[in-house]
Amino acid sequence: MPVRLGSVGRPIPGGHVTIRDGVVVYGGDNVMMGYGESRDDLGRGDKLAGVLDTGDYGRLDGDGYVWLEGRAGRVVKVMGLRLDLDEVQARAALFGSPAALVRGDDLLVLVAGPLPDSAARAAFAAELGLPPVVVRWRQVAAIPWAGNGKIDLAALEALV
Repeated sequence: MPVRLGSVGRPIPGGHVTIRDGVVVYGGDNVMMGYGESRDDLGRGDKLAGVLDTGDYGRLDGDGYVWLEGRAGRVVKVMGLRLDLDEVQARAALFGSPAALVRGDDLLVLVAGPLPDSAARAAFAAELGLPPVVVRWRQVAAIPWAGNGKIDLAALEALV
């Protein structure tokens, strides 16, 4: 099988992938039955019916390879432009330890460290395709991290 650098590959034998509204949907006999939160849930049967909405934006190429393009839960619209907040954070890493949120119609970039100067902020906004006025910056003492190594979004929300 040829390597497609950047692709997550093809579905495993017996599985299939479709794209629904830009989101990767996996189907197959190996899909979990659902989450059990209590003992009673174990007797409810297969809630997912062999189909799992992955929560990942992606696409399929003509040869059946899956390409991931971001998490649906962290993709937002600012001024009609779709932005992946994880990608925004990766780009903002030039300015320290960043986190990104949306507040109303604005993109809010929180930075643990000195804020970039106005020219750097304008260039950052332009790179995202946004006018600088909708990209707000805020300096914070520290970005809160969860035990799993990801930003603690609940604690982050409490900062703003």
